Amino acid sequence: MKIKKKRGKVLWDTGATFTVVHKKTIANLELRNVDSAKTVRMANGSEVACPIHYIDIKLSNDITLLKYKVGCFDTGEYMAIIGMDIIGSGSFSINYLLDEKQSVFCFSIDPSICMMRNFQSKVL
Repeated sequence: MKIKKKRGKVLWDTGATFTVVHKKTIANLELRNVDSAKTVRMANGSEVACPIHYIDIKLSNDITLLKYKVGCFDTGEYMAIIGMDIIGSGSFSINYLLDEKQSVFCFSIDPSICMMRNFQSKVL
């Protein structure tokens, strides 16, 4: 994933309602809040006030989301967490490639693209 031409590690989280970007990434890119904070319930049950930002997100298979509305978070090693707001807008699949002994995932707005192996990413 790229945000403003900076590449980073991303978690695709089907348990997350919406997409969030790490506060360090927001600070490094000098993004400013564009909307009032939204209260978000984290996986551990805590609630966090989350300022809203609009950013351009470039995913690995040449899908670019322009001026996409995201929140922020401040723990963990990921640049961003992709939530169901993005995952649910397209086709998302996870497959095990027996010959290569690895799991791969694919996301596409156009489901036929997921059939093309060069757009698949490894699941860690």
